[in-house]
Amino acid sequence: LWIALIGGVALLAIRPFSEGLFRFMGHDRPDMQTVFAYEVSYFRILALGAAPVILSSALSSFYSGLGRTWPVLWVSVAQTSVNIVLDWVLIFGRFGLPEMGMEGAALATVISQVFVCVAYVVLLARRANDGPYRTLRGFGFDGALFRRLLRFGLPSGFHWLLDIAGFSLFLLLVGRLGEIPLAATNLAFNVNGVAFMPMIGIGTAVSVLVGQYLGRNRPDVAAAATWRGFWLASGYMGTIAAAYFFFPGLFIAPFASGGEPGALDETSALAVTLLRFVALYSLFDSMNIIFASAVKGAGDTRFVMWLSAVLSFGLLVVPTWVSLVYLGRGVGTAWVLCTAYVCVLGVCFLLRFLGGKWKSMRVIEAPAGAVP
Repeated sequence: LWIALIGGVALLAIRPFSEGLFRFMGHDRPDMQTVFAYEVSYFRILALGAAPVILSSALSSFYSGLGRTWPVLWVSVAQTSVNIVLDWVLIFGRFGLPEMGMEGAALATVISQVFVCVAYVVLLARRANDGPYRTLRGFGFDGALFRRLLRFGLPSGFHWLLDIAGFSLFLLLVGRLGEIPLAATNLAFNVNGVAFMPMIGIGTAVSVLVGQYLGRNRPDVAAAATWRGFWLASGYMGTIAAAYFFFPGLFIAPFASGGEPGALDETSALAVTLLRFVALYSLFDSMNIIFASAVKGAGDTRFVMWLSAVLSFGLLVVPTWVSLVYLGRGVGTAWVLCTAYVCVLGVCFLLRFLGGKWKSMRVIEAPAGAVP
């Protein structure tokens, strides 16, 4: 929680530079002024919810680490429900409130993030949690524990930072091509994001089980849990990928619901093609999530961080920048590079897992035995 508070305050420092960020990426051209204005206003409001997001991640990890994932599910269901209702109320101006449009969407997201943070604080303050785990009484600063969390947590955090930053920069670069490529890419990522979340949950479960079984000196069971998680994730994503490839219209249709007839025809046609790219790299994405989660659960977080850094910028961001800015290529080339990046990343994490170095790692060392 201390790290989350520090990080949340630090992220607020980015807010004043939001306009310059999107201008630097070339989104302020005359034909994209509306999108540019929406991006800036949405980002400025969203930055206000940075601290609650990080705090909620730390608080939910208390339950995940104990293997008690049902509270996390129900809090997430409640958060999503709050977000959906507030989207309807604030975007369209219901119950006498003004119609806020894009700003209403951002505000609804921030309020739902604050809600979930408060919900976790209330849960962890209960005597059943504070008694055995000192969830309230242990809030004092502990320098040694703080350093240990930074040692293992920062590389893991940078892994997610680099992964998300890579895709965000990719999206911003595609935005240089115009509104339709940007909208279609956003649409494809949003569709995949909904289907992708259960696989993140499987990855979290694998990470927790690997850490627990290594703590019991059972790397064989940790490996078995990882492979079972991979086959489960692969079966799930394989089904989703087949649907992306053969029935992409089913996923695109809800985005056009309620809009003007024909308004998204060109965007939807391009998004259908992009979803087939997603279908191609889905299996490798399963490898990426599961095997990265396994080695991170063992404490091999620095390798994950450096691999993500090298591949994210070496295979995704820089080649996309060169292709779109200097070579004048289109959105198809960008997505070929994105697909190649995900595939190589998944294979690299698989090879690291098969190497077995993670089996000898421990996040929490066993206490030294007493000498008779």
